[in-house]
Amino acid sequence: GGGVGYRGAASVNTTTEKKTTKKRFTVNTGGITKTRNLKMAGGDAIPEAVKAIRDDSNPLVWMLVTYANDSTLQLHAKGETTVQEMCNALTDDQVYYAFFRVEEKFDANVKNTVKFGFVQLIC
Repeated sequence: GGGVGYRGAASVNTTTEKKTTKKRFTVNTGGITKTRNLKMAGGDAIPEAVKAIRDDSNPLVWMLVTYANDSTLQLHAKGETTVQEMCNALTDDQVYYAFFRVEEKFDANVKNTVKFGFVQLIC
């Protein structure tokens, strides 16, 4: 025959090392304060509350931010119980920014699913 025979084998061994890194969350509040020339009352109270809500080991579940005046945001309230408690802290005479964490278990064999929510409420 006129056929061309080809015989060959390639073997590649690959070893991959996984590095375990701890996730770090950075809260960038520069966008809010720069676009509207806003200040934040209470030092790092707002960014620290955001970090705490995002941290799986921290019990903080929700926070409410309001305006202290036309140019300053302030941490109004925070809590470790339910989002319903957060709703009970709302009044009808404020603008609120709410950030919260909700955990749900869909299957006994699967770890809790964590969801975060952000709501702007103008009363």
